Amino acid sequence: NLCPLKTIPLRLGVYAYKRITTFFSLESIIYYSSNRTTCMRRFIISLTFITLLSFSICFAQNPDIDLLKTINLNRDLALDTFFSVVTHLAYPIAFILPLLLLLIGVVKNNFFGKHQFIYLVLSLLLAFSFTETLKYLVNRPRPYITYAIIQNTTLVGSPSFPSGHTTISFTLATALFLLFRKWYIAVVAYLWALLVLYSRIDLGVHYPSDVIAGALLGSGTAWLCYFIVNRYHRNAL
Repeated sequence: NLCPLKTIPLRLGVYAYKRITTFFSLESIIYYSSNRTTCMRRFIISLTFITLLSFSICFAQNPDIDLLKTINLNRDLALDTFFSVVTHLAYPIAFILPLLLLLIGVVKNNFFGKHQFIYLVLSLLLAFSFTETLKYLVNRPRPYITYAIIQNTTLVGSPSFPSGHTTISFTLATALFLLFRKWYIAVVAYLWALLVLYSRIDLGVHYPSDVIAGALLGSGTAWLCYFIVNRYHRNAL
């Protein structure tokens, strides 16, 4: 059993998680899409809670490593190749898709496609910058370095928190949802992002808190850039 002091970070994390999931619920997305001032205010508040959640989970190390051990040590080894492919395709997909939209925009002389490209590139670059900055500020060692029992399938040189692959995949998934507002696009995009998220734990290269923080950071960055591009390009998206 955890002593009362040790449960404080976990309680803070649960509270932060509830506030964030409320903000990113489908009902909130529909409502705040038509009220940008309110949405940006709520977005800033949610980013504060993202930070709170991330650091509280980091300090609540026991639940974090316990969940990682459960997933990593009980995984189906036959799926390692599949999850390796999923995880290694995250960055190539994030690179190719914006170029594809730009190409479509140029061929059809469609300014919407060009603005899509600007939005996606801005979102991905900003998400990558946030992730790399946090990685070296927090400087959390990879779980397989701290815990020899963790079975990793690949060696990674950068710090662990947050997960870059998860951040990029959720940035792209959220951006695609905001651009097209189609349920089937959202399902496919977020299913892919969740597979990337799970693969990082399954392969032993990230703690659960790393990927949770990455998912929240990526989604939040996509929202932020959506409003930035719409503001300076007169509702282009």
